[in-house]
Amino acid sequence: MITYQISEAKGACESQVSLFKELFLKGLTVETALSVADRFDFSRVAKKLLSEEGRKAYDEAEAPLREAYEEAEAPLWKAYQEAKASLWEPYDEAEASLWKAYREVMEPLWKAYDEAEAPLRKVYKEACAKLFAELYLKENT
Repeated sequence: MITYQISEAKGACESQVSLFKELFLKGLTVETALSVADRFDFSRVAKKLLSEEGRKAYDEAEAPLREAYEEAEAPLWKAYQEAKASLWEPYDEAEASLWKAYREVMEPLWKAYDEAEAPLRKVYKEACAKLFAELYLKENT
């Protein structure tokens, strides 16, 4: 019987060990595995807890299951993506008009800021130029 100590010893990640402890306190059985199939990642734990031979058997048996799942799931995903895509057009239109309104409001604000800041920037740049020139000339003449 597999216990959480075995899963811990085999290097399962902390969250899976915690979940294993919670779900399989008395050990793993087929019945307990089936009862928590929607809460536990058996594909992931198979890589950690099964032997090389067991992993190979798991992978070979799981491949057609995954393929059947993906085949059945594909039209659902496509319908979801199509429905979601139809939502983007009105969103993009609304966002574009919001950005336009934002830019219209921000333009005079930036212009006013730039005009008010320009004399300060000029004084600062001139002071830095003077400071550099004086120090450079002192060091090099």
